[in-house]
Amino acid sequence: MDAVSTRVLPDLPPRPRPAPPVARHHRVHAPGHALHVVEWPAPEHARHAAVLVPGAGAHAGTLGVLASELRARGVRAFGLDPPGHGSSDGPRGGVGLPGIVD
Repeated sequence: MDAVSTRVLPDLPPRPRPAPPVARHHRVHAPGHALHVVEWPAPEHARHAAVLVPGAGAHAGTLGVLASELRARGVRAFGLDPPGHGSSDGPRGGVGLPGIVD
């Protein structure tokens, strides 16, 4: 037998994910659009903030689990639906990154 020993590890249950905190929904008016913003309540000790922008085919509401992870680390999280995505105004899917920055 060689010097490498193999052992079988028991099946471990998946680590439970924290439940998303209750979200607050806002409408922010920008030139030509009303944007949907989701705010996840910040812990009292929050010293940092993050703005989360969903990818194509998603909306800010899908970012709750990530917001929970950030919140657990003391980060206040906001989700932004760009124009044409989620609950924001605008033609569906018609705005790319340059339009978001404008």
